[in-house]
Amino acid sequence: MEKQTKKIEVWLIASISIWAVITYSLALLLLNMYTNEDSAVLFWCAVVVFIPAGIYFAIPMAARENAKWYKYVGYSIMTSLFLLFIGYYTLLKTDLLWSLFTKKTTSGILYIKNVKRDYLPKHGWDHTNVNAIYNNKPLQFEATRTAYFLLKDKDSLTVTIGRSITGNYFITDIHLPGTERWAARKSYWTNWIQRYSWVAVFLVFTFMVVQLKQRYFPNITLAQIGWKRFVLLCFAIMVGIIMLIYIGLIVYIKFIHKV
Repeated sequence: MEKQTKKIEVWLIASISIWAVITYSLALLLLNMYTNEDSAVLFWCAVVVFIPAGIYFAIPMAARENAKWYKYVGYSIMTSLFLLFIGYYTLLKTDLLWSLFTKKTTSGILYIKNVKRDYLPKHGWDHTNVNAIYNNKPLQFEATRTAYFLLKDKDSLTVTIGRSITGNYFITDIHLPGTERWAARKSYWTNWIQRYSWVAVFLVFTFMVVQLKQRYFPNITLAQIGWKRFVLLCFAIMVGIIMLIYIGLIVYIKFIHKV
């Protein structure tokens, strides 16, 4: 019985994961922009499907630990909320994709009000918000990060647009030359390299510290120092060197290279 339960759990987890990955991948590939308005119908569908699924996962998990009643409750709440969150937003994307293949799209003019980057706490730049007017109706579209560089200087766009079953709008094509799209991609990756260049610097610096340790301090092992202390040490040394370079530049500009 327990083996059968585990098989069902694995099958359900695999099914939900595959569904979510395929849906998000197709949305990324096929949709240029879309509105992301909440749907009460989809939310309650998600509640009906994923709350019981979360409880189904939680009960065997707690039972295997011989847990007390409050762990059953805690596990049920955590797994249910997690599945509800994933399931609901995947349903929204599924609605858009289903409508893309089953409903008609039309060509229209989108008037751009502003294009902004949307940031998530602790995760940085997540996507691009495009506030626009379509058929005299203000809408906020969600787009990729690359779209920020493509659309930030635009006032209006000719687009291929449709509307989903739940009322969200989706755009399958933005009528712009391919050269502009490639320029936007180039700008995005240039920006990405600038934002994350410190990672490369840190990795190179860490490699240098490791080499120096092996040459001059061979008897000190990483286990003695600990990974956390080692990373903090590398970071502290790197910051110290940067500060010395910065101070050196100030001294050079102020006292040596006088204009």
